[in-house]
Amino acid sequence: MQKLPFVVLAVLLVLGCGAGTGTGQQKDEGTQAAGTASAGLAQAEPQAQAAEMSGSEAAPAESEPAANDDMAKAEARRAAAYRTTPAVDTSQLRDAPPWKLQGLDGKPLTSQDLKGKVVLVDFWATWCQPCRRSIPHLIDLHEKYKDQGLEVVGMSLDNGPDVVRPFVKQQAITYPIVMGNQKIAQDFGGVRGIPTAFIVTQDGKIYRKIVGLVPKERYENDIKALLGLS
Repeated sequence: MQKLPFVVLAVLLVLGCGAGTGTGQQKDEGTQAAGTASAGLAQAEPQAQAAEMSGSEAAPAESEPAANDDMAKAEARRAAAYRTTPAVDTSQLRDAPPWKLQGLDGKPLTSQDLKGKVVLVDFWATWCQPCRRSIPHLIDLHEKYKDQGLEVVGMSLDNGPDVVRPFVKQQAITYPIVMGNQKIAQDFGGVRGIPTAFIVTQDGKIYRKIVGLVPKERYENDIKALLGLS
């Protein structure tokens, strides 16, 4: 085997070291670049999560005005669901008396509270059999027309609310009951027997007085006329 001169060996050694160094530098640079890219991804992930969280939190705030607007529109529709003036001429009718009476819950109810509605005022008592038989009719009318502007008010002529409360619960009466008296009965023009009902217009006039037990349609025809439903 032929030996190479010393100078040639030295040159080869230098070239070999240089190549190894270059390769190492490239590997280090590649590793560093990969590490930088990984760090960038690691930083991007929390930022993306933060952006998603921020977006999800912002959504309700953006939809809140729309929700409030929908609620306001719904309330306006309910308020405009029934007419607050009679659909018939009431200029020749007499005024219904103003009243303020205590409900079974101890809170007062007044005629002013019901302004703008058709009010069916029913004078009755728990011991009155015709009154008992008319109650289902009144419940049906109240449930059917309450969203269209009718309010039924039962004015009890019993001696006190203690006997009325359990009766109202037993009969599942859904309209308000107040404790009436002889004075308010006289103010309406007198009540000779019960049941006696008065239909009061939206502008506070007595439209009809109905005495005794009558078919439900007798009330309903007047209610529909005042509400403009007939």
